[in-house]
Amino acid sequence: MICLGFVPDAFGDGVTYPLLKENGYKPCYDCDSFRGITVSAVVSKIFEHCVLHKFQNRLASHQAQLGFKKGLSCSHAIFGVSQIVDTYVKGGSTVNLCTIDISKAFDKVNHYILLSKLMKRGLPKSLIELIRMWFGKSTFVVKWLGQFSSKFAVLCGVRQGGVLSPILFAIYVDELLHALHSSGLGCHLNGITFNSLMYADDLILMSASLSDLQSLINLCVESLSAVLLTVNYKKCYSVRIGKRFMSDCEPLTIGQVQIKCVDEIRYLGVFIKSGHTLKFNLDHGKKKFYGCLNEIFRKVGNKELVVISLCNSFCIPMLLYGVDVMNLTKTEKQRLSSPFDRMFSRLFKTFDKNVIRYCQYYTSHLPLSYTIDLRRCRFLFKLRTCNNDLMRLLYHTANNYVNEICHCYNLIVSKPRSWHNALWLDFENDLFNCRS
Repeated sequence: MICLGFVPDAFGDGVTYPLLKENGYKPCYDCDSFRGITVSAVVSKIFEHCVLHKFQNRLASHQAQLGFKKGLSCSHAIFGVSQIVDTYVKGGSTVNLCTIDISKAFDKVNHYILLSKLMKRGLPKSLIELIRMWFGKSTFVVKWLGQFSSKFAVLCGVRQGGVLSPILFAIYVDELLHALHSSGLGCHLNGITFNSLMYADDLILMSASLSDLQSLINLCVESLSAVLLTVNYKKCYSVRIGKRFMSDCEPLTIGQVQIKCVDEIRYLGVFIKSGHTLKFNLDHGKKKFYGCLNEIFRKVGNKELVVISLCNSFCIPMLLYGVDVMNLTKTEKQRLSSPFDRMFSRLFKTFDKNVIRYCQYYTSHLPLSYTIDLRRCRFLFKLRTCNNDLMRLLYHTANNYVNEICHCYNLIVSKPRSWHNALWLDFENDLFNCRS
């Protein structure tokens, strides 16, 4: 197929399932309230893996693009923002953050612009012809309440659910990141520009200078318009962090429209608050935890082991999302541990903190403060060998945290596999001392 530049017609077929977006209890009457999830042939995905394996060297993208890459996740992007902001704030600067929302980014990719970018990368003519033919055969049906719609063709955008689709999108917007970093505007660390980070289509800009940030925004709009993408100004927000975060400043604009300066912004599922120092709003995770836990209690009742098992699978991930990249204070850890402790309080009908800790011990659960420290240490330890140069540079600004935690719990830095047992031993000693 690669040699002939041909794919079967069935490779372009897909079934789209509309899923309701998370919007609280607001009624939904329009298509924007739903997100389509497309299922395509498994054989086509296997073929895409083969293409990606054969040509992965020519399908690389800028290191500021952290999405769709092995060993990288949303946590790395959040970690990058937090470390840059912390470094500048500790130096006495006020950092300005701005989230840029690209309107229908994946659905508006122009096929001919994408193919021209692939040509510039020196991909074989047969492969480019294969991708062109594949796009031309893309057809979908919508399944709703057991019924199928008529088949319709997709004339733009990358194929949803395809293995190559996120890689092709990263190539499509790659020139934007190159333009931002080559501009030299915004934040810098050890002589390297850190003015933007991108995960898929989620872009955040960082600068200590408002004029630089405005120039970066203008550069984004210009670069995106060159590939026929637009910025959704209604979903773009800015926030200021530092000792002058309350100062009156000239508003940032996209064209003639002002960008809202808010008290907190949402980036990749975490909420960054405006203030003297970098703080994360953890209340959203706690609300999700309580909502999920109450639903489990409603379905299961007070069956201790069943509730705890389901909580580990569904509730705890909501509560601890992103904590491995947050430098939380002792008070913040205690507040985050409160929902977890309350679950044991309700299950075992006690308000005694020592009894709750014994219940956690005999159900093989570390207190949440231990778990938070363990997750952060493991994340930073893995960051040392990350294949992204930007992330490895940022690791050196946070490696002291690993040493502090290891010293606190008497952990051996070079043996991360032993950390869990060491923390468990510390927990046992703490319980014994409390009993004594």
